[in-house]
Amino acid sequence: MKPKLLVSILLHLGFYAVPSIAQTQAAQVTLSLNEFEDLYSSAKLKDSERSLQDQKNLHEKEHQLRLKETRQRQHKDIFPKNFHVLQYTAFGSYNSSSLSSNDNNMAIFDMSMTIRIIEDHVDESGKQRWTMVPLIPNTTIASDWIVEIFDEGEEDGGSFIAVDPVIIPDVLLLRRDHSVLELTTSRAGIFRIHYKAYHRVVKSRNNIHDIVISQFLYPFTNFRFRVHGSNTARDFSVRPVEAFWRVMPQQTNLQQLSLEFFTDIQVILPLTTDRIEIRWLDASDEGKTEKHQVNDSSTQLGTDNSSIEKDADDTPQVTVTNEVMHSIGEGVVKSKHILEFLSTNDLSAPVLFTLHGPNVRILSIEGLAVQSWEIAGSSTNKEAVRLIWKRSHLESSATVLIQTETDRSGAEQEQLELPRIECQNVLRQVGHVGVTKEANVEVHEHSTKGGIMQCEPTEVSSKLHLNMDKPMVLSYKYLNPVETSIILNVQVHVAMETLEATIDRLHYKAVVTNTHVMHSLIVVMQSIKLQYLKLFGVPESSSMFTLLVNSVPAKPVRGKDQSIMVPLLVGLDAESANAGRSQLTSVELNYISTLKYPMTATHNGTLELSPPHMDLPISVLTTHLRLPKNYKYEFSGDFGGSSSDLIAPLPAAFSYQTGKRVVKTDYQFSFKDDNWPDSDDTKPQEAAVKIVAPVMGRSFYFNRLLVVGTQLALNATFSQPLQYTDNISW
Repeated sequence: MKPKLLVSILLHLGFYAVPSIAQTQAAQVTLSLNEFEDLYSSAKLKDSERSLQDQKNLHEKEHQLRLKETRQRQHKDIFPKNFHVLQYTAFGSYNSSSLSSNDNNMAIFDMSMTIRIIEDHVDESGKQRWTMVPLIPNTTIASDWIVEIFDEGEEDGGSFIAVDPVIIPDVLLLRRDHSVLELTTSRAGIFRIHYKAYHRVVKSRNNIHDIVISQFLYPFTNFRFRVHGSNTARDFSVRPVEAFWRVMPQQTNLQQLSLEFFTDIQVILPLTTDRIEIRWLDASDEGKTEKHQVNDSSTQLGTDNSSIEKDADDTPQVTVTNEVMHSIGEGVVKSKHILEFLSTNDLSAPVLFTLHGPNVRILSIEGLAVQSWEIAGSSTNKEAVRLIWKRSHLESSATVLIQTETDRSGAEQEQLELPRIECQNVLRQVGHVGVTKEANVEVHEHSTKGGIMQCEPTEVSSKLHLNMDKPMVLSYKYLNPVETSIILNVQVHVAMETLEATIDRLHYKAVVTNTHVMHSLIVVMQSIKLQYLKLFGVPESSSMFTLLVNSVPAKPVRGKDQSIMVPLLVGLDAESANAGRSQLTSVELNYISTLKYPMTATHNGTLELSPPHMDLPISVLTTHLRLPKNYKYEFSGDFGGSSSDLIAPLPAAFSYQTGKRVVKTDYQFSFKDDNWPDSDDTKPQEAAVKIVAPVMGRSFYFNRLLVVGTQLALNATFSQPLQYTDNISW
């Protein structure tokens, strides 16, 4: 018996001590074997339950430990620094009407950052570690720091409580490595940090205010900026250009005595933004600037040469790159000029350029930095244009697209001088010129003047030829547009007519009864916007027409020349048709005509069974005749004798109709989808019937290849075979 089990039995019997042998003998209890076995089983069961519970507690403890380690590994993979920034907001304000010189050039931002410390940071040895959260670079001017931690209350659901980093030892604000200010803590939870940041506003002489916020460590979830004290702030611009922003002018009452004007700008930034620049114009300062300029001009005589040289140094130096593409057509020359301006300072002064060339007109001038443009003057073969920039343009560079048009004389051969643009008061202007042509125009160089020379087409800017579908025939480059010119010899050729359609396959079938003929026509053709297919030679007695074009019901019309006109622009693929691509079109035409003389009224005669005639070339033409059996036939016409079979299989009709139902990517199609109603198609479908040709009589086949502009005749002369009667006399 195991010792533990024996102790359990003894405890169960009540023997807790054995002081002497006499007391032991007096306290003995006599049990039967069954009672002892029951007692032993009960003690063994309790011992097993206790051992099982101990193992369960041990396994549960190990399981929780493994879960914690797994969770820590996952958190370390996702948040290697043990924190996550939930919100980062900035609300800035700038008082443009303040009299204080210190406040007048400084904007104050109320910054708020909400951070979650994922968990208590414990290393592998079990020691408590600190979590360090970088807040701002040391170069940022900041004050009025407030640190709060979220306290989960039982009644109100929790709130933020201010924490003094000076008093509480496990929440600290530290400057480390002279680079950043950090929140250092050994606690887990949600922290919120408030502080004020100061950024300088730069004001230029042309009333442009500019503020730059950079070196922030986390993307902003909300960014707002307010300009106080003026209702004339306008022409806002924001950089980066990918940002979405809107301006909201407002006003509020102050003690019900006066109004405070302010303008809010709300900016939504890309996550990768590391620098924000806001620029605006304060129109209230324009009068002061003009007055300042007048005073400067009045005292200009008293200035020395050093001040004049200083003003000259402040003048921005502008360089221009002009990329031009000329497209020469039969009656007009279309030119696209892309001008790229690059300045050593902001682009503020208007740009004056001259457009040279006879009969040149400006179609449009476009650019993100362009506010307006105007004609400053014109003379013979010359036009001066003034380009005015937006005053809030942030960049020192800008791109302008100018489109011009030049009328040609219309002669078959002429000398053409290409238009050019010459910018005034710029440091340098360079560029390239490309020339393309239309199909019926031939272009060659006649002469060039000035510092211009031919170059490879690859040297021309990709902005010009990237979206072009025509190759360049001539390309040039120049270093100075002054006194340069390009004169070309242009010759116009007369275009020849080309086919708009051709018939690849035509099958004609005629089923003849004693009184009527049923005609069936299947046409497969290539068409480029041909509107109608004309059919000639259709019998005047024809009626009961049915028509399918690309498997779509349609109605034929009768032309003035008594032809049957079949509409072709039915059931096509609209995208391909609009792009001018050739498409296969199928036509299925059925009609019934009446025989002039019924075959039952005579023993012989001639049937005219010629297929309809068309003005288009036919590659393969096949004919199938089904005639009554009880006649003998002889054929004449342009087909020759009959054949045993067709030389090509029967053509199949086309259908470009597709459903509009949208399904998931992994949708499993079944036979039910073949008959699924198209609920999006609200246009009523035109119903049509198709006559089914009966199978009767004898078959005769005829074939022709490459039929061009010829009406083929096919006649069938029929006669009844002689029937001999034996006269027997007895």
